[in-house]
Amino acid sequence: MQLTTIRLTSIVIAGLVACLQIESFAQDSSVATTNKPTIESFEWIAGNWQGEAMGGSFEESWNLASGGAMMGMFKFVDDGEVNFYEILTIVPSDDSFVLRLKHFDAGLKGWEEKDKSIEFPLVSVSPTEAKFEGLVFSKIAPDRMNIVVQTKTGEQTQELNFECHRRAVNASKSPAHDQTTLRIKQVLAMDAVLAKQRDKLPKTQPIAVAIESYVIGLQALDFSDCPRDFSDHFLRHCSAWKGSLQFFGKHGELRGEMSDVIKQIRKLGPGTVAELDAQMAPIMETWKEIEKAAAEFQAK
Repeated sequence: MQLTTIRLTSIVIAGLVACLQIESFAQDSSVATTNKPTIESFEWIAGNWQGEAMGGSFEESWNLASGGAMMGMFKFVDDGEVNFYEILTIVPSDDSFVLRLKHFDAGLKGWEEKDKSIEFPLVSVSPTEAKFEGLVFSKIAPDRMNIVVQTKTGEQTQELNFECHRRAVNASKSPAHDQTTLRIKQVLAMDAVLAKQRDKLPKTQPIAVAIESYVIGLQALDFSDCPRDFSDHFLRHCSAWKGSLQFFGKHGELRGEMSDVIKQIRKLGPGTVAELDAQMAPIMETWKEIEKAAAEFQAK
């Protein structure tokens, strides 16, 4: 009987989440496109980025378009020391654009000849991808990007992946900041609905049923367009609730709103209270991290 209740409640929760997501994200169903790109077509790349690749870490910064061009800088750090730098530009070329790149060692000695640079002609550009010949920028979330560079040694072609995330200190200046804030608010709003159901369900069902339904609801949320820090903290929060199921399963006979049931559990003796506090600590800690991550985008 209890298993059937869990499944029915889970179906209701999952259906609610799906409806909320359709309503919240419907505004993104259309994307403006243009036949001929302009330098502003690349501005979603702008910002300060960081990540790890090739056994080290890197930072890449792009400014907004001005003077018909964009400029970027790249720094690669290996074993705590700068290995090399890059200067990059995206500039008009005939009726299209080209990305030019020059390497410098840690002492700013150029790798390429004085008047030479590596050129990557544009293939196509969209709001989520800038594809050059041999180099591709892909937007995988408002504040996550993947850069794929093709290198050739003899007849061998190799692809290097530089997955990166926007540095939090720069997030408020990014063109995608408003959209990211909206996404976070949508997830928090969905969580509030799920949490309200979770808190009331123990009036008629065991508290473990309420928590499991809440966990299933969280697992159905779409975090793909949220900043990595926010989504990671939310997934840990979900795991913390899931980890409490065994403990709360021992108290299925108690009834009332969740806060009332927890008060009843606290009257069962010091040992039970200590166990309860141990279960609630990671739940409260991960929620504080969620609020902190949301605050960075003025979403809380």
